[in-house]
Amino acid sequence: MALTGLTYDDVGCTRPGSPPPAGYHRHAREAVLGGEEVWEAARQALWQWRMFDMPWVRLHVGGPPAVGSIATVETGLGPLRLRNACRVLAIYDSAAHCGFSYGTLPGHAMSGEERFSVWRDAGEVRYEILAYARPGTLLARLGLPVVRRLQWKFGTDSLAAMHAAVRL
Repeated sequence: MALTGLTYDDVGCTRPGSPPPAGYHRHAREAVLGGEEVWEAARQALWQWRMFDMPWVRLHVGGPPAVGSIATVETGLGPLRLRNACRVLAIYDSAAHCGFSYGTLPGHAMSGEERFSVWRDAGEVRYEILAYARPGTLLARLGLPVVRRLQWKFGTDSLAAMHAAVRL
């Protein structure tokens, strides 16, 4: 399936080992979810989009992440909600690392790419969010300080959602 319609040129910038793209703000969050005993729960939580389980976010997807599928993320409270669509670009799945990345589509407040992944190493299971983004709309450019705070809040709440998802 062709991955068309993305709002940026540096497609693949969140692939493990890829160099960071110029002109984008890097946003990364990471946390230890537990030991080896949470590996399977962490994998399942990722494929079930559980990192989006937060009161101020509504996620619209047709199933587990699949290359080419579209996820629409609504953020906000009450009637003030923003709808941002992304296309899944890549799936990573090995014995020690799994995750996916998606890229922004037209109308998204930001322009760029984000990766969600879990991996295990030295007896620990970790969750990471990595994003490279820049404002994609005039409103995002004008409200950039607020957008950055919302990105930080999303990361914090996403880490908490994954911790909750893997509790045994």
